[in-house]
Amino acid sequence: MPFFTSTVAKSRSSETTARRTGDVGEGRGRRAIGVGAGFGGSAASLRLRARGYDVTVVDRVDHPGGRAQVYRRGGFTYDAGPTVVTAPFLFEELFELFGKQLSDYVDLVPVEPWYRYQFPDGKTFDYGGSLDDTLAEIARFDPADAEGYRRLVDMSEKIFDKGFTELADQPFHRISTMLKTVPALLRLKSYKTVSQLVKSFIGNEQLRQAFCIHPLLVGGNPYDTTSIYSLIHFLERRWGVHFPMGGTGARVNGLARLMDEEGVEFRGGCTVERLDYFGTTKQYPDVPHHTIVLGPRCEGLLKDIFHKKVLTDDFSVYLHRPTATDPSLAPEGQDGFYALVPVPNLQGNVDWDTAGPALRDRLVDYLDDRILPGLRETITEDFYVPPKPFEDRFLSYRGSGFSIQPIFRQSAWFRFHNVSEDVDDLYLVGAGTHPGAGMPGVLCSAKILDRVVPEPAGL
Repeated sequence: MPFFTSTVAKSRSSETTARRTGDVGEGRGRRAIGVGAGFGGSAASLRLRARGYDVTVVDRVDHPGGRAQVYRRGGFTYDAGPTVVTAPFLFEELFELFGKQLSDYVDLVPVEPWYRYQFPDGKTFDYGGSLDDTLAEIARFDPADAEGYRRLVDMSEKIFDKGFTELADQPFHRISTMLKTVPALLRLKSYKTVSQLVKSFIGNEQLRQAFCIHPLLVGGNPYDTTSIYSLIHFLERRWGVHFPMGGTGARVNGLARLMDEEGVEFRGGCTVERLDYFGTTKQYPDVPHHTIVLGPRCEGLLKDIFHKKVLTDDFSVYLHRPTATDPSLAPEGQDGFYALVPVPNLQGNVDWDTAGPALRDRLVDYLDDRILPGLRETITEDFYVPPKPFEDRFLSYRGSGFSIQPIFRQSAWFRFHNVSEDVDDLYLVGAGTHPGAGMPGVLCSAKILDRVVPEPAGL
């Protein structure tokens, strides 16, 4: 998780932090030092710069973006970071702070459908577009669930109004803040899991799986994650799903360019989940931008991963085909993909030197049989990233791709606070802090700094 340190007052503890992050100076009163240049750290640096701070950001890797790094091999461009943009206004706000427009730096385009779910029996469910589009898809499975989905969206909107609009950019480092929200959280059934909430509205088992899958995209198990995260349903309804032309790296470059123009200094190479990537020598035009390929088990598989921490023979896959939207990310006439496969973190004691290649081969066979026929013969430039590099390169605890899980006892006041209790003038943003993982979460954590970091001296 990125940290952000602001030396707004003379303090021995903040001096020590500055020296440990690469000796970036000992300015007083107007000097802010960012540790980590992921989306949260970059957004925080821009927000503090707009308020008059002199900002330096250091990062372990050589380019901003944090885990949103880019790999280029054989003419293919592979995104290693988040590929679903659900609240573009949070990016737009960063540019508006300086009187600029996001569209002059990044070309965000809508994706349709948002996701395609493919079930083990071969049936597919296209999710996205208008409410009527979704209701028509639901009717193909069970017309009786159409009204249930309407009520699920209504419930999601209520949770969104409280959990996102009202609380996402509020600091939760005081227990009193949490206590004030308890009655509202109980009314919204936050004690239920995402899965339990969905089941209370939807009867069809396949539709239940489709509508409770979202926590997996931010590192949570829907059978454990608090139902507060059901707000994602309305979040997607409100703004849709977008993708930056040129890939996630184009969005990182846009932020990096803005930081450079506005005088935020970046210093790389300073140290203070499983992803399979591959390209194909043919195209798969029938495969949409986002596909979620569900395996034969759902709840049992996630218990094996999150509770038992074992690697199983079966799996579910989030398949990203960015060339469906931006063909420039692969050589002409070819396709680029990545497959995100939930696996145990390093607490699982999996020998990835052996298990990694074996899982790669099983995944290729699985996708060849299920959705990408001929993949065995057309795959090229493939490689995979197991949990260990996340720990080594990004200092991610146990190699986690999304920081701590979004379960109730690790949410709001129970999550890492945005204001440090241990070091004066130290503030935290990013996936592990309130409000949570995912791009909307980390960008909102940066907004919280506007509420807790004092004005720089002399302004």
